Amino acid sequence: MDKFTDLVTEFGQKLTQKNNSCSEVKTDCGVTITRTDIRSEEFALKLGQRCGLYYTLEEVSDEADIANQMAVAIKSYDIDFSKVLIVGLGNPTYEADSLGTYVSDMIEVIPDRLLKFLPMTSARTGIESHDLIKAVVDKIKPTVVIAIDSLATIAPKRIGKCYQITSAGLVPGSGVGNDRQILGEDTLGVSVLAIGVPFVCDMRRWASRAEVLPNMIVTPSHIDTLVSRVASNIANAIMIVCGEH
Repeated sequence: MDKFTDLVTEFGQKLTQKNNSCSEVKTDCGVTITRTDIRSEEFALKLGQRCGLYYTLEEVSDEADIANQMAVAIKSYDIDFSKVLIVGLGNPTYEADSLGTYVSDMIEVIPDRLLKFLPMTSARTGIESHDLIKAVVDKIKPTVVIAIDSLATIAPKRIGKCYQITSAGLVPGSGVGNDRQILGEDTLGVSVLAIGVPFVCDMRRWASRAEVLPNMIVTPSHIDTLVSRVASNIANAIMIVCGEH
């Protein structure tokens, strides 16, 4: 299937099919939280996703307390956070793909507890991100990898407003149509949480049947300030979680 989005909540009614559960709760903190548990491998494949537990947090108010709400969602996973490796993915030369770098820069290292790594893109290093990350994981032996990357959406209103957390892993570059090898527990050998936010929208989703659009991906003009604000929220959430262990 054509994949226009990385957000599981944008698959709508398909998520209510057998072997899947989806529940939505509105909080008093300006954040709508959707919990989606995809358990069927066949169904996940149809969606272009992987089995796992997904939390989607969408800001619905200017007073949204997104960092604390994200911390609550992260802590709900049955994962040991005693030694965390933050992996910032993406290409920092493109603002829409620089979320991982922004978050990494904002994280304060705690020796032997909170570490960070920027593998850069294979186009710059000649080495697949997965291979570099696997080598670091094998060396420092974290209890969990938290991978940060930019995503894609079909709804312009969700750009920079919708945060997805999942235990299903992450495919570097998927948000900009450049899929690589999956980063997951089955490939890295440790627990993996992926955190992503969409900063691009695939305009093919909006073409009429009689209209032919090129492979066009758009992003807002104020993308630099948007990425910085989102990165700050994610970094704060991670620091909250790690500060409690």
